[in-house]
Amino acid sequence: MSPVISLRPVNEADSEMLLNWRNSNQVRLFMSDQREVSPEDHHHWLMERIHNKEKLAVVAEKSTKPVGFIQYTVLTKGLAEWGFYKAPGAKAGIGKAVCAEGIKWAKDNLLLSWLVAKVIHTNTVSLRVHAEIGFELISDQEWLSLTGYKSVSPGHYFFKRGLHGPG
Repeated sequence: MSPVISLRPVNEADSEMLLNWRNSNQVRLFMSDQREVSPEDHHHWLMERIHNKEKLAVVAEKSTKPVGFIQYTVLTKGLAEWGFYKAPGAKAGIGKAVCAEGIKWAKDNLLLSWLVAKVIHTNTVSLRVHAEIGFELISDQEWLSLTGYKSVSPGHYFFKRGLHGPG
């Protein structure tokens, strides 16, 4: 049985926790940008997630204990890029449960048809989880076409997932 996960919008009280998570080796070393984030840059990033309706972030909780994080960046009408991670020290398997709830949350709360994701090639766990939760591996060209980005990030895989239908 999967753990029961709830999602809530990030708030200023989450700042220190999220910065500590992001800068931990368990998270940072599997990000596209592996540099440590300064408190000032983090504050700017967090305020944008709180106040910009096209850059949303949620904290995943299990029994009110924070266990993960998801962000959604709306790129076009009906399409958002997402990223996620589980809290350092969270139990194995919790990331997949966080993602499943994140997909449900996106279906219920955002006017989206598609989610896309960019995963660094060294993050084998995220690559596996994306495949297990219904994301389809796509080409660099399809990524550019869907996202409107001008270039691809070397060393990454790209995914898409429709939000209509079950799952």
